[in-house]
Amino acid sequence: MSRIRFEGVSKTFGETTALDGFDLDVGEGEFLALLGPSGCGKTTALRLLAGFLQPTAGRILVDDRDVSALPAHKRNAGMVFQDYALFPHMTVEDNIAFGLHERGQKGAATAKRVAELLDLVRLAGMGRRYPGELSGGQQQRVALARALAFGPSVLLMDEPFGALDLKLREAMQAELVQIQRQLGITTLFVTHDQVEAMAVADLAEDTAILDANGARLTAARALWMETGMEVDAAVRPEWLSLGEAGQATAAAADNVIEGTIAASRFAGSTLNIEVETTGIGRLAVETRSGHPVLRQGTAVSVAWPKEKTIVLRKPHNDG
Repeated sequence: MSRIRFEGVSKTFGETTALDGFDLDVGEGEFLALLGPSGCGKTTALRLLAGFLQPTAGRILVDDRDVSALPAHKRNAGMVFQDYALFPHMTVEDNIAFGLHERGQKGAATAKRVAELLDLVRLAGMGRRYPGELSGGQQQRVALARALAFGPSVLLMDEPFGALDLKLREAMQAELVQIQRQLGITTLFVTHDQVEAMAVADLAEDTAILDANGARLTAARALWMETGMEVDAAVRPEWLSLGEAGQATAAAADNVIEGTIAASRFAGSTLNIEVETTGIGRLAVETRSGHPVLRQGTAVSVAWPKEKTIVLRKPHNDG
């Protein structure tokens, strides 16, 4: 694990300024998401840290060591790209072992490490396949395993799930969080998707209490939150659990709202249900089509853990 600091870092390309006086402090083992629209400098910051670019001004420190002028191969940073960047002519095993071979490691030690990583990313038994024989999600797992192979102190991910469909992207987000927590590696994750950033990045460990028109909701507290602050809160339909009235159905049911079924409809493999509640209006719940169909007017409970409550600052209205 490593601590990362950007101190007044600027980067220009000709007359274009990509970063201007950028400051950032990332703690050891922290999972930090860099969130923003295309062109705001997220990827530039990541490539500066990786050593693919050098800053025009300022400095970058890893564990209090100035690495601003170091070449990429001396940064000890693993990088995962959106397009996977796998070698199509190499097997999965050889792709994962590439960084180890570049560092002079071969033989039984390399084979053992590759096997460990295949288990870690749930690809055991697929080492002899080629990237073209894998799905998009499997290819991204190979790219992650390759980035972790040499034991980097920092993991850098540049919109790694952007090419995946929604359901697979959400599954990969959950897997990534599990792996990152298991390894404890300091991670910077670039995304333009606000929901994705909330799904993967670290939040403060304590709890924020939200008053939603008299309904008491809980969320993981972020450092920017203050008592009395007006915020917007949301939760994705697929993160909600639905059960009989009076029952907390989620594994960690920090939030339980009572209501009645207002409408339901099938949408392919899912069942979309609208629940009318007191105070916060209608909640949209998405369940698998195998879920029992509840009649309109049936009393139900909707539940979810506090970590799934998305809390956003209210935009300032200067007018």
